[in-house]
This record gives sequence, structure tokens and C-alpha cells, in this order.
Amino acid sequence: MTNNCQTLKSFNVIAIDGGAASGKSSTSRRLAEKCNFLHVDTGSHYRAVTYACLEKGLEPRETSELKDVVRDLTFSTRICGHEAQICIAGDQPLGNGELRSPEVNAQVSPMSAIPLVREAVKTYQRQQVEVARLKGFSGIVMDGRDIGTVILPDADVKIFLKADPAKRQLRRQLEGSTDAIGDRDKRDASRATAPMKAADDAIIIDNSDISLEEVVDRIVALLPGSDA
Repeated sequence: MTNNCQTLKSFNVIAIDGGAASGKSSTSRRLAEKCNFLHVDTGSHYRAVTYACLEKGLEPRETSELKDVVRDLTFSTRICGHEAQICIAGDQPLGNGELRSPEVNAQVSPMSAIPLVREAVKTYQRQQVEVARLKGFSGIVMDGRDIGTVILPDADVKIFLKADPAKRQLRRQLEGSTDAIGDRDKRDASRATAPMKAADDAIIIDNSDISLEEVVDRIVALLPGSDA
């Protein structure tokens, strides 16, 4: 199935949510490439903040020291192809070795549940829509766990991806990550601040047994103005 992005409206805002290893990032990246959207991986934002706090020797607890560190962080964006990369010091984004270290994997979920952390990052995330417009993209696709419910509640299309837990755990292992997706999902879904859940108007797609291209084609067919 081939979908044509040429007939889409001038600017599209797409929210893609789901649990760990549900295919959010790979789907969003492919959609961005296909439709000339800017891709924003919000998980990397919380990983960057977690890394910065761990470098200061801070645990994921709401303390005055943590508040000071988060307050002093300066976020900026570096565009690489269709990717929006977060920078927290200068103009160089952190690498995967830093963002996906075992230490960050273990602490990113509790760190991202802290209200002051989410509030600081939320403002930056919403600003990426304007970044995409200014850089001439045809839209923005942002993935995470609360995009359709909190960050971009007025998105043109909201998607919630899910997949069989065993297949998701295998995907995680193939990525080289060590965290257990079941534990991560439970923490993210039960946190008091911005819990992970599908927006009321989200389209739920189970990608356990369909290809990445099939998922992307389904999403393109939902975009305003699509002739699919």
C-alpha cells in the first residue's frame, strides 16, 4: 500500500504515544521521513535531564538541589535531517551511550514522574511545534507517553501504539537496553503526574504482527487531506 503525502494540509501535528518498545520512535521516524515532518522523541528529553541530574549525584527525588539543577538547565534544539535533538549544554546533543546507559535506564522513569521535571520539559516540548514551522517542515510528529493527553492535546491525529509484551521485551533487548518493559509500563501508567494512557480520541494500533510500513501507511491515511 502506498500513501501520498503530497495532498496533506499545510502543517500537521501528530501525537504518538505508547509504552516502552511499542514502536513509537521507529514509527515516528519513518513517518517523518515519508511526509517531511520533524520528529521529536520526548523520551530523549527525560533521559537528558536524568543524565544531567545523575552527573550531579542526584537521586530522583524532589529536593531543593534537584530543583536548582533542573532550573539551571538550558534546552536547545539541533536539527539533524528530520530529527530534533535536544541539547542541554551548548549545541551538542548527548549520544546514545549516555542517554541509554544502564544508570539512566534505571532512573529515567522515576525522574520523569517528578512534577518539576515534567513542567520544565513540557514547555520546551511544546516549543518544538514552532521550531518545525520555522524550519520549513510539513508538520511535526512527537512521540512519548503523554503527548496526546498533555503535551499536544489539540494534535490533528493522535495514535496510541501497543504490542504483545513478549515481543516488546525482545525489541528492547535487541536495542541493547536492560530495563524491563513491564516494570516501566506499570510505573508510567500509575504515576500521579501525567500518567501514560491513550487519549480519549486516540486511534489504537496493535503492531504485534504488522510491519512498520503498514503502521505508517495506516497513520498517513488518517492525516487531514490524505488521498489514501
